[in-house]
Amino acid sequence: MKRVTWDRPGVLAMAASALGMSFDVPDQIPGVTMTAEGIAIVGVGFGAPMSHYECWCGDSYDAVKARVAAALESPAKAVVLEIDTPGGDVFGCFEAARAIRAMADAAKKPVVAYTESLAASGGYALACAADRIVVSGEGHVGSVGVISALVSQTRLDEAMGLRFAVFGSGARKTDGCPHVEISDDASAELQAHVMSLAEMFFAWVAERRNVTPDAVRALQAGVFHGAAAVDAKLADAVVQTKDQLLAMVASGDTASAVERKATMADETEKEKKDESPKSYADEMRAKLEEDAKSDDEDKAAAAKKMLAALDGDGDGDGDKDADKPKEEPKSESASALATMAQALKAQGAEIAQLKAERESEKRAALLEKHDVPAAVVTALKGQDLATFEKVVTAHPKKGPKNLAAAEQPGVMASVPRGAEDPNAPRAPRLPAEQSAKLAERMGLKAVSDGGIKKDRHFVTLGIVPRKKDQKPAAPTAQGKVA
Repeated sequence: MKRVTWDRPGVLAMAASALGMSFDVPDQIPGVTMTAEGIAIVGVGFGAPMSHYECWCGDSYDAVKARVAAALESPAKAVVLEIDTPGGDVFGCFEAARAIRAMADAAKKPVVAYTESLAASGGYALACAADRIVVSGEGHVGSVGVISALVSQTRLDEAMGLRFAVFGSGARKTDGCPHVEISDDASAELQAHVMSLAEMFFAWVAERRNVTPDAVRALQAGVFHGAAAVDAKLADAVVQTKDQLLAMVASGDTASAVERKATMADETEKEKKDESPKSYADEMRAKLEEDAKSDDEDKAAAAKKMLAALDGDGDGDGDKDADKPKEEPKSESASALATMAQALKAQGAEIAQLKAERESEKRAALLEKHDVPAAVVTALKGQDLATFEKVVTAHPKKGPKNLAAAEQPGVMASVPRGAEDPNAPRAPRLPAEQSAKLAERMGLKAVSDGGIKKDRHFVTLGIVPRKKDQKPAAPTAQGKVA
């Protein structure tokens, strides 16, 4: 065994927890192991991250493809991918997974992926090449996604007294250089690149697990173990031991998720065909019963009324004959269909009438609040309620009524007496009773004998304190009180 630290830069299909970690890897990667039952076991990862090409630091996608090809060419009746890896390079990962799937289809041998530890990210992408994914109770799968990072050591350079001048041939050429500050543009560019590769990952998992890319994306690169992995549709079964897995494969229980779902769909479709079709009358009644539960009160009331009529309770009192034994429904007849059709027609007419009345009330209420010319009101006839409301509310609201004018029916405004024309006509005078009411509304009501005085030309205001028996003094000048 040798110990390596995996700290590869670039875009990775690997669980983030493995970045910068040290791993023990075999000095020599084992080949294919054959069991007594004729099952070929291919190890994948051996506990460490994976590279694209064969290298000294551990397993690689190219090496896995070669081992799987050898296992499929052997007399083995099935192949098990025993996966233990947090993932690795994104480059070469999906190509290797599709290549393994193509080889399995060509060999017409079942392939089962199994982990009792971790099959994450790129490791899970390889697992999806199998017909079936099985986990132990402690086995973890998932982390479907891509990760990368930008590192800047400019502050460290400054602390060390170093200054770097980095020159590039394009705006993006210096992105990722540790001696350059991380810009917003560089971050946005890398994020877009990561998401583009991640979408490829989502599409591959969705294709093999018979789910939608949105469902895979919604997992947010989470890692699931045991039964939770099955619930998340990232695995098909849970076994307690590796021996139990081998017994399952030996028995031929290797159907893929796609094949099982297709079988279930066929069975469901068959069950639907076996069901007796509903009659037209039953469908009509079901429609009325659904309408009776509607939130639209008018619609629900009309539906209940029609159901009551169909049940023989024309006045809607459905409990009158509740104690009477009901006859078994007879076979469908033309009269029953006609009755049902009439009921639905009457229901529709009643709902339409109620809505028309409500709409008319709303139109009247809008006109009551807004000052709309008669010509506009006439032009709006026949327009839908939304258009009517939009036009009417665009006009100003009606102001409060002129109380003084309301108190003066028939009085026309006239030219007041003017200094230039002493013979100008005076405004007609109000009757005394109406004048008193108008004065009271204007706040000109006398509060004492000498408080307010009125004559033809002036209103004299003022409150003068006086003794109990003192008579009010006469005005000394116009508009003043002595």
